Amino acid sequence: MADARNLPDSCLCYNPLSLYVVHSQVLGLATRPFPSKAGIRGRWNSIFQDKKCFSHKAAQAGRRGDVDSLASAPFLRRLGAVCLDTEHVREAFALNKYRGLNVDDLSDTKFFGASGKYRGDERLSHLYFELRRPLSLAASPKGLRLRPVSAKLFVHIYPVGYVVLKLAVSLAFKGWNHTDNPEDCTIGLLRQLFDETKPWGERGDWTWKCSIKTGTLPEIMTVIKNELQRSFYSDTSRKFSEGSWESAVKIGSPSTKMALTGRTIAINVLFRNKEFESFDILDDWGHNKRLLASRQAIACVFSPRTARRLSIKFFWKFLVLAELVQLKRRIYEDYIQFFKEQMNELREFRLSLRRKATKEDVFRFSVYDPQIPRLFLVLDQHIRATKPFYRRIYSMLSTGTGLDARRARAATLVRDWQDEVEKWEPVLVVLWKKIIAPLRSLLAPTGSR
Repeated sequence: MADARNLPDSCLCYNPLSLYVVHSQVLGLATRPFPSKAGIRGRWNSIFQDKKCFSHKAAQAGRRGDVDSLASAPFLRRLGAVCLDTEHVREAFALNKYRGLNVDDLSDTKFFGASGKYRGDERLSHLYFELRRPLSLAASPKGLRLRPVSAKLFVHIYPVGYVVLKLAVSLAFKGWNHTDNPEDCTIGLLRQLFDETKPWGERGDWTWKCSIKTGTLPEIMTVIKNELQRSFYSDTSRKFSEGSWESAVKIGSPSTKMALTGRTIAINVLFRNKEFESFDILDDWGHNKRLLASRQAIACVFSPRTARRLSIKFFWKFLVLAELVQLKRRIYEDYIQFFKEQMNELREFRLSLRRKATKEDVFRFSVYDPQIPRLFLVLDQHIRATKPFYRRIYSMLSTGTGLDARRARAATLVRDWQDEVEKWEPVLVVLWKKIIAPLRSLLAPTGSR
């Protein structure tokens, strides 16, 4: 095992007490994946409807830093141009068990999130277009021992029909280093600070500034979402289908002698003493990491001797997996709601029908969409391409954040659907089961999903 004394001096700078917070929200362009063209601007339909969206749009959207492609790149109102960021691809390599990967040919490369050749539909890849430059925000809280607070908003656009907002906020305390044991650093204070970083809610006491607006974070986020809706929709009445905000926090504790350890902060500030999953890691330098996940938030707790740049690097790799889990959970939630609505319609139709049911009736009320099983299958295949270490983290996240529970709920609803189908005529029941069977097999729980 490597000795920390052999590290460069820059790696031995001990952390002050710090919180690095990333809030994420999934916005659906429709109530299910693969939105229709209706109401969406043409420039975006070329992404959401094109099965070769990455191959066709890579040159037009350009790469980060490619100034020549700026004029032709898709554009988000008041936020800037959109690009295909290959830095994300390079970061994904670290999660993969394959070697010798080629960044410049995404269609012929195996790495985490890439499925360009699967049935010829690149939208199934866990890749995204994003803002060429994230939106920068800043706040200067008064009366607190905080350094000036900075934040960046990242916008990830998935061609399958979802937009992920990620607000990353850095909180660092003045003068609290590895020798301090501040009595005034309380759970109440940390909860207050954490609440001020939330881009949702009714109010906030801090004033934030960015190029779009000056105000509280919820006020600024409302303006940003309005601009995004005007960018994507030609129909002004259309609105995003919004998921709940979720939080991920990197906690660096300044000293093992502090009364408030990183684990204590995570349990009391993020999880509020509710149930959570936990996973401990000992890295090659002998430094401990503790990963925690609940339905409210996820956290990475680092030992005092872990250099900040190393902890940030690991944390963002962790967030790659967390975003996959969040997106999959949102897709299951959308389909759970769809199953419920269609189940009621199916039951009402059967009870009100005064003629013999036909084959057309079966397909009219079928929950089976061939694109959806393919999407579920590919999203599961992404995680199978990672190293065992990252599959273990993914499993912890799936259990802790409720993805496994959502999958089980969707499978239950498919069984309920079949129970309703059993009440139809025998010939139609056989046809129903042929439609339902493929979806049931993909919803069966497995260790890698």
